[in-house]
Amino acid sequence: MPEYDPSTDTTMSIAHSILETAQVHMRDRASTYDKPHGRERSIDRTVEMFAALTGIEMTREQGWMFMACLKMVRAQSGSLRMDSYEDGAAYMALAGESAMEERGVPLGTMDEGPVETTLDVKVRRKNAF
Repeated sequence: MPEYDPSTDTTMSIAHSILETAQVHMRDRASTYDKPHGRERSIDRTVEMFAALTGIEMTREQGWMFMACLKMVRAQSGSLRMDSYEDGAAYMALAGESAMEERGVPLGTMDEGPVETTLDVKVRRKNAF
């Protein structure tokens, strides 16, 4: 079996493109919807409104995850629209940020040590055989 070469993995290139586009969307939406702060943080008002309408309270993390679920449903409906994947990635990133804030983990740190990347998993699987 040939050695794994990440530079030839087109799947990773597409995945990186989706994540990079998600970052662009986040910056654009922050400048459009959350002036003067420059951070897209409409989820606070969204979960408050949802609670007022339904009586169901959610954390910010849960609100972002709810939005990611919406994007997952849309990704499976109709023709392929990449913005469902891009927005879903952005919502999960915002959910992770909110989780860290709500659980008191300083931003930029991880409470479980280094993050294992998809590439680490592929290499570990390759080496297992």
